[in-house]
Amino acid sequence: MKVRQDEVLYFFGEDGQALLIGCSINERKHDGVVEQYVRSILTLGLSGGVRGSPWALLSKGNKPPYKMITFRTLSKAFYLAHARAPDNKQVQASLESGIPGAVLLHWLTPEDVIVWLRDWHNSFHAGSKFSFLEALDLISTYEATYQAQLVANVTPKNGRGDHSARQLQWTWIQDHERSQNGDDFASRAADTGDVDHQQGAAPARIPSMKFYESGRSINKFLRRKNVAQTFHEMMGCMVDFRDGRLQNDVIISNLNYFISCLEKDYEG
Repeated sequence: MKVRQDEVLYFFGEDGQALLIGCSINERKHDGVVEQYVRSILTLGLSGGVRGSPWALLSKGNKPPYKMITFRTLSKAFYLAHARAPDNKQVQASLESGIPGAVLLHWLTPEDVIVWLRDWHNSFHAGSKFSFLEALDLISTYEATYQAQLVANVTPKNGRGDHSARQLQWTWIQDHERSQNGDDFASRAADTGDVDHQQGAAPARIPSMKFYESGRSINKFLRRKNVAQTFHEMMGCMVDFRDGRLQNDVIISNLNYFISCLEKDYEG
């Protein structure tokens, strides 16, 4: 699946078009972090060698533009910095040097491999690893997928009460999470380049049934109040996802408790 390694990625082609674009599975809602990166780039430029190697998926026919599996937030910040201050000395230096050490993947690389690589790389980024906003999105995806498969008779049905149905759904999620993080899958991802899967699989994104059900409750509340998009945009702008103290399980638990208190007050 690996096409080339140790490549330099330049930000613009000869025609002036951007070469580093978003990958559909790595568009993160970290606008606040992007703005901090913009300020850093304008002051210090791009710091090479401190974030590991950039990984990108080639476009159809194994050609540019490059769909960024990692370095997406940083590359987005660079384009904003360039638009705001194209003559800035740090911007010009970064524009000339590009981002070295890139691993480029075949354009037909399976999506599950890309997801594993994204999560594996992001797990090293303290607070910028898999965030609570991404967890809420994933919980919505899991719930919708499971319900669709129930309708299509792909997943088992159980008529012995709500608890059993919930347990079946949680078992299905655990199986799916394991399929994304198991040794066999990690070894497949390692085929793309210098990934030593013995260093450990990407951490569980949905760590417990309690976490999943709390996330479901939060999502239902946000949808019912028609504020889901506003909530995600506001959190994306306000939260510093680089803070290593951020713990998804604590945040989700506290949000769920806060929402429960709000609903009780409204009922009263």
